[in-house]
Amino acid sequence: MSGGFFGKIKEMVASEKAVSMVAEDPVLTAELLLLFRVVLADGDVKGAELAKLREIGEAAFGIPEEAMESVGEYLGEIGYETTSQQAADVFAELGPERRKVLIEHMLQIAGADHDSSSDELNLIRTVAAKLGFEIAPLD
Repeated sequence: MSGGFFGKIKEMVASEKAVSMVAEDPVLTAELLLLFRVVLADGDVKGAELAKLREIGEAAFGIPEEAMESVGEYLGEIGYETTSQQAADVFAELGPERRKVLIEHMLQIAGADHDSSSDELNLIRTVAAKLGFEIAPLD
């Protein structure tokens, strides 16, 4: 019984730390906003895309899976003030490898459900072009 209580406290602390980490890092905030927008681009929030987002969040940024919901809520609160172009602008001054990782993450999320929509691909192409990359059409 006490494991449940302490588990909830641990989850709350992890969520607060993750949200603080994102809030204090404009590059991380911009990347997560863009990744969430890929999930939302086709208007159909699918489990595979969310799972891939959680996987990337943990592997690439150290955000525990259980904290991603809180991070998503934070991004939802501030995201309406930031366009995808503005978020991509944050990456314009970063090195090519870091910009490439962003595009790779976006492509991984779009492909997670094996059904990349034109809206997802258009978003990725727009961001890629802004960052000096070209995404070849899928035929």
